[in-house]
Amino acid sequence: MAQRTGAPLCGTPPCTNTGRLVGGRCEACYRYARRHGVDPATRPGLRPVPASCTVTEDGVRCSGAVANRLRGLCKKHDTRRRRHGDPAAKTRTTPGAVMAFLRDAAHAATDNCLVPPGAEGRGALARYAGKRRTAARVVWMLRHGDPGADVSVLHRCNGGSGTNGCVNIRHLYADTPAQNSRDMVEAERSNRGEDRPDAKLTEDDVRAIRRRYVPRVVTQQRLADEYGVDQTTVSAIIRREKWAWLAD
Repeated sequence: MAQRTGAPLCGTPPCTNTGRLVGGRCEACYRYARRHGVDPATRPGLRPVPASCTVTEDGVRCSGAVANRLRGLCKKHDTRRRRHGDPAAKTRTTPGAVMAFLRDAAHAATDNCLVPPGAEGRGALARYAGKRRTAARVVWMLRHGDPGADVSVLHRCNGGSGTNGCVNIRHLYADTPAQNSRDMVEAERSNRGEDRPDAKLTEDDVRAIRRRYVPRVVTQQRLADEYGVDQTTVSAIIRREKWAWLAD
């Protein structure tokens, strides 16, 4: 944030707010300290963003640029976290093993879920017909042919989520991308809320904003300053235009 020349600077590092100070602090830091009784440097709007990814593997810290600010993870490790629940998780498969598994899954005689090796808890990818595709789509193509670019291959298992990486042809069906999006939201697979790499707020932050807002007393701008977001974001949260799915 650009500082105004000659304007007093907030005495709470790393806060860079300038202007009218209360007790040597900007209003946002002063109110946070008074309300919570803790160091205002811990307020959400001042969460530090690491210079690089915080994951250490084999004694070496990852040098990737931070993509998920809340968790301090690069894109690669954040993807592992979402897929496996652990940013350091690794999976390896024997070359050709996945494709052989998919050919069998396309003609499966069992009603059990079939998950390709190394794809537990996520969807595998495989190269087929010159393109890299989802494993479920490859299985569908092996059995029924290409459904077309405007058709998605969806899951009947796991509440329609397919979150375990199942590719059993008996559990697959073809439908529209719109239905795929609905399945993702209903199964909570979509990147929303704090799972978005660019998220600045946690679910607890959003609940606190809605709970604390009082017109003309605890204003939207005051909350925006405290949590490090725009006033328009706070307004959208309160009116449930953003984070509408999150229950209080």
